[in-house]
Amino acid sequence: MTPASRRGSLALRLAAAFVTVAVAAVVVLAGLIVVATDAQTRRLLDREHRIATEAAAAAAAAAYADAGGWTDADLDTTAAVAASAEARLVVTGPDGAVVAAPTDQTAEMMAAMHGVATVEQPRGRPFTADVVVDGEVTGAVSLTFPTAHGGPADQLRSALWRTAVIGTLLATAVALGVAVVVARRLTRPVTALTAAASRLAAGDTTARADVAAPGELGVLAHTFDDMADRLETTARARRQMVADIAHELRTPLAILHGEAEALLDGVTQPDDAALASLHDEIVRLTRLVGDLETLAAADAAR
Repeated sequence: MTPASRRGSLALRLAAAFVTVAVAAVVVLAGLIVVATDAQTRRLLDREHRIATEAAAAAAAAAYADAGGWTDADLDTTAAVAASAEARLVVTGPDGAVVAAPTDQTAEMMAAMHGVATVEQPRGRPFTADVVVDGEVTGAVSLTFPTAHGGPADQLRSALWRTAVIGTLLATAVALGVAVVVARRLTRPVTALTAAASRLAAGDTTARADVAAPGELGVLAHTFDDMADRLETTARARRQMVADIAHELRTPLAILHGEAEALLDGVTQPDDAALASLHDEIVRLTRLVGDLETLAAADAAR
């Protein structure tokens, strides 16, 4: 794998990790907001239903008081309150008997007067309020409200879900862009360090990361370059030492070689002077070999 492909792969992995974390956080936050708002909407809707029911009960109480009973009570106002809330009205007496339950035709007329649609919808649980006249419970009003989709609560809920989905998509796009930029900035020094380390491992002591990065990456790059400088200095010193040792060994070896050939060819006789010269060169070689062994032991210990 080339350095460019490694850099691209690492950048993609980092970007994917950043985006995953960001999207997960956004989804959790959006879900919490939608759930909390949905619950609050339901509470507000229940409150509106209770208020409408109490208003219908107040209108029924006024009609009861004006007529002196349920027999001649004019419940048009009560029906109008129910129609404006798109609720089904049932009025019962103190004994629980149904006093008034406007027909579909009446409900349609009331709805038309108030500009309310009359499409029949499934109904939920009824809301009930007592009809109180002069401190006495004379009956009850029950309103059953529609639960089908399309009401204000459902419209608000749908708007919230749309907002959450759009916000998540926008957050994902922004997170992707930011993650790519950040990942490239983070992977550039890492890739440079990796490439320099590979070159150094292959024997190129001139390899340097030479990158400026913030924080620990910058410290790591500086430490790597310092290490490479030390290795290059050590390698240079070692090469110089080997050259010096080769030079020091070459002289006594050349002398020994010449003296030995002269003795073999009969040019010189093996007298005391010739043997002493050979002995001196052998001692010199022995000392050099001893120095090399000491140096090797010191390098191993370090």
